Amino acid sequence: MRHFAPLVAFTLIISLACRDSTFAQADKKEPPTIQGLEAIRLLFRTGKVNEAERFIYVELWDDINHPEAIHILAQIMMRKNQRDAAATWYRLLLRLDDERPSVESGKLRSSAEKFLKFGERTHEKAASDYLAQAGGKFPGSDKVSDLWMTQVSADLHGLKALQAWSYIEGHPQVLRGDSMWIHTQKSQMHRSGMKLVDEVDERKGVLFAVPHAGRASDATGGAKEGPGDINRDAPKDAGPPTFTRVTYRYPGKGKMLRIGTKMWGSAFRLEVTAGGKKVFDQLIEGNAWSDLSIDLPAGLKKDDKITLDLVLPKETKHIHGVWLDYVEVFEN
Repeated sequence: MRHFAPLVAFTLIISLACRDSTFAQADKKEPPTIQGLEAIRLLFRTGKVNEAERFIYVELWDDINHPEAIHILAQIMMRKNQRDAAATWYRLLLRLDDERPSVESGKLRSSAEKFLKFGERTHEKAASDYLAQAGGKFPGSDKVSDLWMTQVSADLHGLKALQAWSYIEGHPQVLRGDSMWIHTQKSQMHRSGMKLVDEVDERKGVLFAVPHAGRASDATGGAKEGPGDINRDAPKDAGPPTFTRVTYRYPGKGKMLRIGTKMWGSAFRLEVTAGGKKVFDQLIEGNAWSDLSIDLPAGLKKDDKITLDLVLPKETKHIHGVWLDYVEVFEN
């Protein structure tokens, strides 16, 4: 894998009209510059939604915790009639307000809730369909549907941590050609906080997450050794902090947890906890998919959390990522 320097933020130059040529000659000052949210607001307000969208992805590059940028992005998706994408971003905005509350996110919460009241019917139907068939017999790794994705969430990171770049003409870019995807032309942000990719190595519908460079949290949510400082624990070109815990909600039936996963570019340790007990701890390595089956403890109740901690071994030299083809409970 090739590593690139951080993406340089776009800067919007506003040229001031001169009243006459004499004034133009006399005024030698540099034109004022605006950037970040100020530039995003101006572009959106003047109807330049494609440009605003590009600026937003740059704003979310290192840190996703920009509620107003996410709100404007959801509004842009609505203008483009991409309601599922708008629902995804508004759902992520609500997660930010729940997990990292701020005055800014609090002000925007009602807008998100108002849209989601009617705007995520596609997700609600998929979640209902999943719960209706959950806990049945395992159909085989090639026949597991993507409905399990309605039941998962992952720790939130900036787009860079999700490997959200395309490479064009020697420069890292947020865009790829005319595409407005934040990752590549075949992937998009998922409401879980992970990246959704159409197909990876003959597996359809796959989520992408980034493991942590040190140790995972314990079963109670308290950190064992961090998440640690990624600048100390991993090479400088590894990217921003990338601790990831994936949480799956137990559907109320089924005794065997099945996971289809593989590491992209290295190896990782998968630690699974259910009912407050660690039920799996194994190094996942190699280029082939690993299809795992894990016995769950008795007594789990509907909506109990099953957590997957993605941990990089200490000897790993570079942070890459983890593919999840399915995380689901079955009868067998």
